[in-house]
Amino acid sequence: MALISWSKELNPPLPCSVNPTTQIISPDWQRSTSENHAILPCGSDKTQQETKSINQLSSQRGDHDPNGPIPDLFHGFAKRIGNPQTVELPEHTEKDPHYDPNIAAKVERSLRVLAPRGSERKIDAITRHLNATIQPNTKGDAPDVCLDDAMVPLIPHYHDPVPMAMRAHSFTAPNHSSVHVPQNEAFLSAIRNANESIFIQTPNLNAEPLLPALIEAVKRGVNVTYYVCLGYNDAGELLPFQGGTNEMVAHKLYSSLSAAEKENLNIYNYVGKDQTRPIHNRFRKWSCHIKLLIADHHIGIQGSGNQDTQSWFHSQEVNVMIDSAAICAVWEEGLRRNQNTHLYGAVSKEDGCWRDEQGRPAEGAIGVDAGRFSWAKGIVGAVQR
Repeated sequence: MALISWSKELNPPLPCSVNPTTQIISPDWQRSTSENHAILPCGSDKTQQETKSINQLSSQRGDHDPNGPIPDLFHGFAKRIGNPQTVELPEHTEKDPHYDPNIAAKVERSLRVLAPRGSERKIDAITRHLNATIQPNTKGDAPDVCLDDAMVPLIPHYHDPVPMAMRAHSFTAPNHSSVHVPQNEAFLSAIRNANESIFIQTPNLNAEPLLPALIEAVKRGVNVTYYVCLGYNDAGELLPFQGGTNEMVAHKLYSSLSAAEKENLNIYNYVGKDQTRPIHNRFRKWSCHIKLLIADHHIGIQGSGNQDTQSWFHSQEVNVMIDSAAICAVWEEGLRRNQNTHLYGAVSKEDGCWRDEQGRPAEGAIGVDAGRFSWAKGIVGAVQR
């Protein structure tokens, strides 16, 4: 395997046979401030001024231990967001770039941009941050957040070496059922061998061999929870052999379970951190592209592979599989803090569709029946994309 960096050396370098982890300098968020900002020279006067600003507050930031308990790790970062001495830093965007000299400075910027400005509440600062994209006018309606729920986008976490395997999707048979590739076998093995819990977050979930594996896990008493996006590429998923939309798949899964078994299956539509309801992807506002599977809180698989037909059988994906309760705990807490899916995104266990408190479906939702000519809608939607 070769790893190429076009313009900058990796600092610290990745471990390899001639440079094991025991000889690598500790991650730069654990060094002193002067060491952090001496690693890479800043490229402009603007960046130098921002680095000086980061230095001024970073010298006061010894309120967390990256090796400590998970709540302490997040509380330490969250406290810095609400620090009254926090100096404002601008967002790094495509149109207004602000490059940081190292990881520590990048983490610091990610916290500074979430600090309330003027009369803003913490949740208003989150909306401002999420609007710093191609869609700048989405309004948030979620209540304000407290320390235990503060958004922490970048989470540096130093840990001991853990078992890890990189697994890629290689070519399969030209069908929608072959699982004899490392990626698909790893997904299925984690699900089949889970004893207590399975958590999945992915834009779409409809790969044909995945559904019976999830049903079997639920039936043997494993708690299965998964987060998907509402309406993510609905048109494409309506094409023949693609597996159907997320609402259709949720309906199919719940329909195959008894009332008691349904309690072990919890399906959610993604809800942004500043929202109280899922937003259909057709509106091009808040959506999520995380691809993660955690089994029994210690087996984690993360990478580019979705849990959909395209990724399982046609795309060339790459993922990393680890065995670490410590890392998985950080991932789980990070997901909880950085979205409101667990609070507002639960779908009905009767038909797999999300509804508000008045029983109304989300705007734009197709539902479980796309109609007699759904395949035609899929073709039209694919052409429009």
